[in-house]
Amino acid sequence: MQLKVMMELAEQELPLWKEIWLYLYNTYFTDEGVYENLGMGTGTLISPKLIIVGLFIGLAIAGFGMVYNKKILGGFVRKLLSEEILSEEKATTLSEIGYEKKALIKRALRTNHALKHVVVCVQEEKYYQEVAKKREEYNKKRKDDPTLPKFKEIEYKIDSENDRFYIPEDKKYLADVRYDAKGATWRGAIAFVIISLIVMIIAIIFTPYILKLIDDLVGTFKNL
Repeated sequence: MQLKVMMELAEQELPLWKEIWLYLYNTYFTDEGVYENLGMGTGTLISPKLIIVGLFIGLAIAGFGMVYNKKILGGFVRKLLSEEILSEEKATTLSEIGYEKKALIKRALRTNHALKHVVVCVQEEKYYQEVAKKREEYNKKRKDDPTLPKFKEIEYKIDSENDRFYIPEDKKYLADVRYDAKGATWRGAIAFVIISLIVMIIAIIFTPYILKLIDDLVGTFKNL
């Protein structure tokens, strides 16, 4: 009988992460205050506090994203610039410059539009030039025969093992400025996130007092 009771109690216990969330929610995300002059009542602090958390998450992602762009992608761009790979004739494969094992670079060359704007894939460029010609010819045929379907364009898939890459001469300055690593460090990003976290916690704790102050000020102006 005692074992049965203990099992029932164990089943009713919440997982640790739920207990932590309920504690944080009840402690910091609920408020019994009523701010009549602001039209805010009990429990309405959930939205402003979630906005603060959202801003913190956005700043944290932006901080690490900047370092990722400057250090990881920037290292690749600066390698191309230092080797003066600035024309189609000098285009190189990743293996020729020691980046054949860099998975993040391979992925970025396929998906990162900002990087693709300054680093050109020779095979991809020629492919879309051919596609443009075929599209133009096909559209001329459609004028004579409107029943033809729209031109279907197949996206080029970069072969990171064999395709060749370069930075066009006219994109050299842009690449140098955009991917300059000056001031971007992982340690700095971590420090930025820690400071932002502290600011977020302070903002969450003092939100009720700030709202109360604003509510009182609004009430004072209303009574003038």
